[in-house]
Amino acid sequence: RKNSAVYGVLVRLFSSFMANDGISSGDNISVLDVGCGHGLLVEAWRSVGVAKSYCLEGSIEAASMWPQEHKEQFYRLQDLEAPEVAAAVVATDYVTSFEVAEHLRPESANHFVGLLT
Repeated sequence: RKNSAVYGVLVRLFSSFMANDGISSGDNISVLDVGCGHGLLVEAWRSVGVAKSYCLEGSIEAASMWPQEHKEQFYRLQDLEAPEVAAAVVATDYVTSFEVAEHLRPESANHFVGLLT
């Protein structure tokens, strides 16, 4: 949980962008973080009222860090390079992904972009 404060800063920054469009975090929005790792950004969204904040992660090691109370419904372990992954993901209003693409094989790029759109 080292550096977890940065995720609150990111959420406040994203929230300010959304506010410029007349959207607030309490407007029943949904967010997906692809490559969420320990889920800290997802938790930060929840802390500002975004109950439908989802996590999609490719590393089994990260799953042990997810909050138990939300793990089954909002957190998912998935091969991010699999062609069918985009079809299996819940549709959300916003998608974030940080420091993920560089870990994937170049031939998976189109699948990954499809996942984000």
